[in-house]
Amino acid sequence: MNPLRARSTLIACLCLFAGSPALSQTGRVLADSGWAGQRIIMLKGMGEVHRPQDSTHVASAVGINLVTSVVRVEGHRLWVVSTSGGDSGWVDSAEARRLPEAISYFTAMIERDQGNWDAYLRRAEAEHALNERQAATFDYSKAIDLHPSEAFLYLRRGRHYNTLRACREALNDFETGISFAPTSAPQATILLLSYTASSPACIRGVQTLRVVIRFAPLRQFITQSHSTQRAPPSW
Repeated sequence: MNPLRARSTLIACLCLFAGSPALSQTGRVLADSGWAGQRIIMLKGMGEVHRPQDSTHVASAVGINLVTSVVRVEGHRLWVVSTSGGDSGWVDSAEARRLPEAISYFTAMIERDQGNWDAYLRRAEAEHALNERQAATFDYSKAIDLHPSEAFLYLRRGRHYNTLRACREALNDFETGISFAPTSAPQATILLLSYTASSPACIRGVQTLRVVIRFAPLRQFITQSHSTQRAPPSW
């Protein structure tokens, strides 16, 4: 008798003996086992992840993008690492989709709700990762049209423009994002600071006083807000 077939038969018999909970758990393990090495897109948040010590709350992690790669799997926990390799955490497999199926997934969401700016954002992220640049530009812009006061959207489109070397558009988005940072999600402000501080190509190519003046208050505000409760500066 084939050893692999015998092993599968034994597992099935044990699950039937144990009842439906064992069957569902076995199904979950088999489903989760295909995630390792896959590129995924997160369905919630702005790149926040669970820390190893905390399975309840999520926290910001600079350098972990909405589209990222799974480095290892522990049950339903998909472990991811920041682009620098200096930070890590996990997301639940129920809150992620594999990148190849992401565009159709978010398209279905948009068809149900044309005003879903978050679905446009995540579809744009998937398109950017899959080198569908024109489609990504459209979806980033549509997300901004629907939710024009969120700094994170300008950061992501600015990063996209930076990849395209559309420097004027990228700088405009970074500056607009800065203007909305005090009233946007904290994760957006932290990421905006981190990305601009890393000197993307467009910022390196335009060393103007205008850029320095616009970025300086954001850095100062975030540095101070970690230690004191201060009102945001005037932009």
